[in-house]
This record gives sequence, C-alpha cells and structure tokens, in this order.
Amino acid sequence: MNLESSKALVDAVLDIATGVNLRSTLQRIVDNAAALTHAQYAAIAVRGPAGEVDEFVYHGISEEVADEIPRFPEGKGLFGHMLAHPDVLRLADMAMHESSAGLPPGHPPMRSFLGAPLNVQGVKFGQIYLSEKLGGGEFTEEDEVMVETLAAAAGVAVDSARSHELRSSLQLTEERERIARDLHDLVIQRLFATGMSLQALLKSQPLEEAGRTRLNDAIDELDKTVKQIRQTIFALQDSSPHGLRARVIAEFEAFRGVYDCQAELLFEGPVDAKVTERVTTHAVAVVRELLSNVAKHSHATKADVLVKVRADELTITVTDNGVGFLEPPHRRGLSNVARRAEAYSGLFVIEPVAPHGTRAHWSIFLPTDI
Repeated sequence: MNLESSKALVDAVLDIATGVNLRSTLQRIVDNAAALTHAQYAAIAVRGPAGEVDEFVYHGISEEVADEIPRFPEGKGLFGHMLAHPDVLRLADMAMHESSAGLPPGHPPMRSFLGAPLNVQGVKFGQIYLSEKLGGGEFTEEDEVMVETLAAAAGVAVDSARSHELRSSLQLTEERERIARDLHDLVIQRLFATGMSLQALLKSQPLEEAGRTRLNDAIDELDKTVKQIRQTIFALQDSSPHGLRARVIAEFEAFRGVYDCQAELLFEGPVDAKVTERVTTHAVAVVRELLSNVAKHSHATKADVLVKVRADELTITVTDNGVGFLEPPHRRGLSNVARRAEAYSGLFVIEPVAPHGTRAHWSIFLPTDI
C-alpha cells in the first residue's frame, strides 16, 4: 500500500470515528469504503436479533432507483454465504459464484464484488459490500486490505454510536421517571384534593340548579384530567432504553432533525410491556420507512405519528397534510412495510385523506408468547 493510499485509509478511519448516530455512522462507512476502493456501489447490511436484515445503508444508488428495487438482501445468495463463511470474499464476477441468487428487477447491473464481515466486540453484526470497480477490472488485494482495516474500525465506530444512543436513551428514561414522579406528587394529588373539596361543597351548600350543574361539570372535568395524567404517568414509566417507545422517539427526532415540518408523536397503551424485541425491530423499521416516505414524497408541513397498543394489537399510523397519495410505481420501501405486516397476520393500508394529505396505517396481532 503506497503512502497516498495509507493516508486515505487513515483519513477514512478518523472520519467514521466522528459519528455518534448509528445511521450516519453506517453511511460514513459505506461512503468511505467506496472512495477508498474506487467502487461505484457500496452497502452495509446490519443484522437484527433474529438474523434478519435490520438496516441496509447504501452508496451509489439514487433514491429514485432504490424505490424501484422490490427488495434488498434478505439473507440469501451471497449475503447468506457470507453469514455462513465469515471471510473476505473477492470476485471478478459475482454471478459466477455458486451461491449467487441473481439481482432483483430494477437493480443496477453489478459484476466485480468485494465483501467483508463487520464485527462488534467479536460478534458479527453485518457485512459490507462493494461492487463495480470504477474504470472496469477487478478489486485488488490492496482493496481487500483496505476494506478489512475499515471493517475493523467500523466495528469500533458502530459500538461507540450504539453506546452513545444507549446513554441518550438512559438519560431520557431518567428524565421521564422524574417527570412521572412530579406529575403524581404535585399535580394529581392537588387535583384530587380540589375535586374532593368541590364534592364536599356540593353536598353542604344549597345551590340553584344552574350552579349545581356547573359544579358537577367542573368535577367531571377534573376527573377526566386526572385520568389523562395517570395515562401519561403510565406511558412515562413504561419506557425502557431498548424498548419500542425509546427507539421510535429516536427515529422521530432524527426525522425532525432533517425535515422542516411540524411533527407530533403520540403513544397509547403499554407499548414496551407488550411488544417483544423482534416485533420492536419490525415496528421501528416501519416508522423509519413511513417517515422517510413523508420526507421524500409528501411536501408536507405537518406530520403526526401514533403508536398504539390495545389488547393484542399494535398499530402505527402516520398522517401528513402533503400533496396526497397517488398509486405509485412499485416502491420497495412500502412493499417491505406490507411484508412486515403480513408476517404477523396484519395489514398495511396507505390512502389519501381529505382535504389533502396521506394516512399510512400499519397494524399487526402481537404474538402471545411474550
């Protein structure tokens, strides 16, 4: 490796080390890998807890082209081969490998291939792929060394990003617990005492019918307020740093950080207590895709997200006031959302709303073995 290549590798390692958000860190890794090896395309597939593809971050493919690809790697073909064989794989023509399953319709043509495993503290969490050496030809041994080195640095960077997000979630959880205590100790108790005083006044003082009606209405409103605050306390205490609530909040804040629109997020029910880790992985991916859809296609000024658990059902609804929904050409992202619903005998519906805008509604039946 010459001096120029060594310097480029060091710069790339330092660059990916600056990321604190997992998604942005993954994007830095693929961008730098492509630049180092002069590859037209690069991607990282991150595995979820059950071995499924949880994150897929890519370089070199436009959003328009990506929308037309019905699926990205799902653990088959070369991806499946690399899961079973944790070694660097370098090919002149990926189609000639015995494990190749071909490319889906709409996917750009690819021949040359270089893949390497990504590990965090000795545990494989995904793979990095490179394809189509610019200028033609094959990836070299030097490219292989660069990618192996970058993959090692990537493992450290991803571990750091995950730790940062965990610390942020823990801080958020502590703040929520403090707010829950304050709501109970300072607000509910005072409202309850006020309601009791009004009830005592109602019984002890002779009042005209109009006054009695107004007093009863005030007592009813206090009772409703107490119930709403108790639900808020329940929601605050129901949050864990690894649970659905915290992970959806992280996705929502990332959306608000890059998309300029008024956005609101609401939870209803015991979303952490009743949703398993595997379902959480699917649900977070759904929220991410639906918010991405709003950002890319809606031109909305307002977006609302509702995550609700009731009985044995989880529902996610994203509503915006954008240009409205028209039947699109095939979009990979929305197809993946639908498949995640079908895996749990659920339903995904996306439709226009009056007077303008779009509502995406995803619902599944929660597994009973939790």
